[in-house]
Amino acid sequence: VSPAFHTPRHFHLFNTADIPFRFHMRVPGDGTLLKREFEVVPSSGTILPHGKQKIQVDFIPLTTRAYNLQVVMDVEGVGEQMASVQIKAQSIVPEVTVSTYELDFGECFLRYRYKKVIELVNHSDLPAKFELQPQDEISRCVASYDVDYAKGTIEPFLSRTITVSFTTERLEKVQLPMWFKIVGHEDTPLEIQCIANGIGPRLVLKPPAVKWGDIDVLKHSERTLKVTNDSLIPADIRTLVMKRGSRFKVSVPSLTLGPGEVANLKLDAFLDDTQPFKDELVLVVTEGGQVKVPLTAKGTGTTVWTDQFDLSTQPRVDMGLQFSSRMCKLTFTIKNRGPKSQTLTWYNGTAMEAAYRAKQIAEGKKKKQPGEQEEKLPQGDTFKVLVNGSPEPYALEPDATATVDIFGFCKKPGSITEKLCCRSKMDKENRVIIEMRVTAEFVEPVVEFSSPSLDFLFDYDTSKPDAPVEGSTQQVTVTNPCPLPLQCNIKSSGLPFTVEPSDIDLPPGASQVLDVLFDPAYQGTKQSEEVKQQLNVQFNMGPQIEPKNEKAPHGFHPKKGIVDLSAQINYPNLKIDRSELKFGAVLNDTTRRIKVRCTNTSTIDASFSWSFVVTDPDAKKRPSSSGTSVQSGRVDPPQPINAVFDILPTRSFLAPGESEDVEFVFYGHANHKYKAVAQCEVQGGPEYTVKLEGEASSIQYKFDRTSLDLGNILYDKFAEDELVLHNTGKVRYEWAVRSNEVPRPTIVTCVPPAGVVLPGEKVKIQVQFLPGMPTQVSAAFTVHVAHFDPQSIVISGKGIFPHVAIDLPRLDPTTYARFLNAAQAELGFFGGGMDTARTEGMPSATTRTIATDYDQARLTTAGGETAYSGAGVPPRTAPPRTARPPTVSMEMFVQTNPYVRQLRAEGDCQCMREYILEQVREGELE
Repeated sequence: VSPAFHTPRHFHLFNTADIPFRFHMRVPGDGTLLKREFEVVPSSGTILPHGKQKIQVDFIPLTTRAYNLQVVMDVEGVGEQMASVQIKAQSIVPEVTVSTYELDFGECFLRYRYKKVIELVNHSDLPAKFELQPQDEISRCVASYDVDYAKGTIEPFLSRTITVSFTTERLEKVQLPMWFKIVGHEDTPLEIQCIANGIGPRLVLKPPAVKWGDIDVLKHSERTLKVTNDSLIPADIRTLVMKRGSRFKVSVPSLTLGPGEVANLKLDAFLDDTQPFKDELVLVVTEGGQVKVPLTAKGTGTTVWTDQFDLSTQPRVDMGLQFSSRMCKLTFTIKNRGPKSQTLTWYNGTAMEAAYRAKQIAEGKKKKQPGEQEEKLPQGDTFKVLVNGSPEPYALEPDATATVDIFGFCKKPGSITEKLCCRSKMDKENRVIIEMRVTAEFVEPVVEFSSPSLDFLFDYDTSKPDAPVEGSTQQVTVTNPCPLPLQCNIKSSGLPFTVEPSDIDLPPGASQVLDVLFDPAYQGTKQSEEVKQQLNVQFNMGPQIEPKNEKAPHGFHPKKGIVDLSAQINYPNLKIDRSELKFGAVLNDTTRRIKVRCTNTSTIDASFSWSFVVTDPDAKKRPSSSGTSVQSGRVDPPQPINAVFDILPTRSFLAPGESEDVEFVFYGHANHKYKAVAQCEVQGGPEYTVKLEGEASSIQYKFDRTSLDLGNILYDKFAEDELVLHNTGKVRYEWAVRSNEVPRPTIVTCVPPAGVVLPGEKVKIQVQFLPGMPTQVSAAFTVHVAHFDPQSIVISGKGIFPHVAIDLPRLDPTTYARFLNAAQAELGFFGGGMDTARTEGMPSATTRTIATDYDQARLTTAGGETAYSGAGVPPRTAPPRTARPPTVSMEMFVQTNPYVRQLRAEGDCQCMREYILEQVREGELE
């Protein structure tokens, strides 16, 4: 038998006994589960007495070998292997061959199914089973195959035809094995090689090259390319032009053509330079390679382009109606569609021509013909060009764009036409490429009013004091005679006038009625005044005004529409020459009065009255007080307002132009400060307030010192020192110096001699002192402050004078000795407690009182004569002494001892003093 084939055999089982039995059939040595090769049907059952049972044995060999087994029967309840049947078999694999071991499919379009036929031939007398081994997933990425019969049976000595379908998934050559497994010979399957050459779609192009010839630059020119898919599979095509920034373009970026389908591709040439252009159109076929089509064209014309004007001619640009004194603008975009950079320079051709003509006239090249009128030269300053916001030459790179703004501005109305030119510099070429004539009609915004002015009058009616103040309204009509619509902003210079409406839009020829409202009580102060204002109509010139211009600045046109407004407002009014009265600090329990001038400055009779403003009901008629009684040391209660301030008169009447004085009185209560507000109420008019402030206090002062010591000063020269007088209180006071009581010859003067010191301030008094005598001088003068007792100031100093010591005899030794004696007493040389060190070393000087040697030593002149005998000096008792040996000579002692020199100097001072006193006495006698 052949492996895997089902071979049945059967036999019968007989029950020869008189009783039934139950049996179980099995094949010992057979495999288990999926490896079983024998199956007994039925494998168990019951046979009735003398009955029989057909038993079938199914055999499916799994391997090639010889079989020698038994089918045994087990009888339930009796025993096992009660009977058996011998099984013998031989499993043989038939010989099978294939008609070809190589299938060559040739060129195969990708993913297109190709078919070929093979035959499996069975050369044995047994049937054979075949099965196509499944293809692995990895190889399916390269190619895939399939058969119409993946498994089957080949009858003995017959063949089986199988159709193989093959699909390649990859370009170029593909070789893929395919195996057929013969059951029983699984280890040696039949191998068949599938060979193919994978190819993609094929295209046929007509024409093979596209030529435009000469065409205009910056203009589109089309050609058609016929594309045919000459293949059995769809063709996915992407189209592209080889060069970046190519002047050639294809109509579709991609397309799909079915097998045999035809498509017409539109090719567009848009040249940006006057030169030959070459490029290639590449048709990229998915999995089919590239097909290149040569493209050639030559451009003629210019490469600077704009979509708003035909630059090949001289375009005329009309900007239409525009407002004067408002920037108008026309914007367009130019593009350099050439491959070379161009430097563009815009200029006003009209201005250049005017300058050239003016130069010709100035040089005398253009002579004026007889009867010829003087030529009016164009200005050429109305329009200007900015490229990307700059007036400078602009380098326009290839394929770059620039925004050209034509700005026009004219302050005067009228029609203006000027020529604007653009010069291009590119390599060695420099020429004018754009000339355009720009025209604009400039008009001024203007409105017309039905009346040039409006007058208002208000007089207060004193007969109706309680009647409310009512305003008045007048109307004026405004009309737009301008050919352009106006957006008007209407307002007055301010109150008391208001206008409704304040914003209006006036189409050409339209009118609008305006209501002008006058409010005489606009301030609420009831002040008389004459108001002169204007009703201004301003014309908005912002970006949104027709014609629109986003570059126009926000603002108004300098021209305005004006209606004069005037109003006379008459209330009863007063003029009070002072609004604040500060009485200052007055002396306790005194009074101060201040007069204020009141004048009726209006044309209405004025009746008025005075009162005090009281804000706190509990403090009615009481001014604010911030002082306390210093003398009593307790807080005094606030005084009623009429006990502090008073006004005379409290009521009055003034005709227009009349004046009168109003007296304000302040009563100074001791050590108190008061503030109050006086209010003047005018019937039908405003209220006037006068702030009142006063304070009462005592005088307080102090000197920085009461004695002045000037030290050593020349007796006949003035010396100065400073005395400071402070006002430490709140009341001003007067002061004066009395220095004429100082006895002569001493002189004391003060600068200033008198004055006034304000509260919290001080005065510096320069005290000049002349001793008059060469000795210690002390004097006193007085300073009188207000009503206080005079303050005595003591001034002292020592009068000195320059002198020299000369060892010459005096004219009158007796008198000089008296002066020396007085000098000795003045200096205290022989007084108690005298320092002995002053005379130490003096020769024969043991007694310092009346010793002749000592006196003679002190007074010896250069000739050795005795000039002083001590006459007139009372005798003194010499104290005990101890003799000391002399240390220096008498002459040396007299010359070097400083106390001798000091004694002589003091003697001279005594002499000078006596002389000066005699001169003073003689002067007084005379």
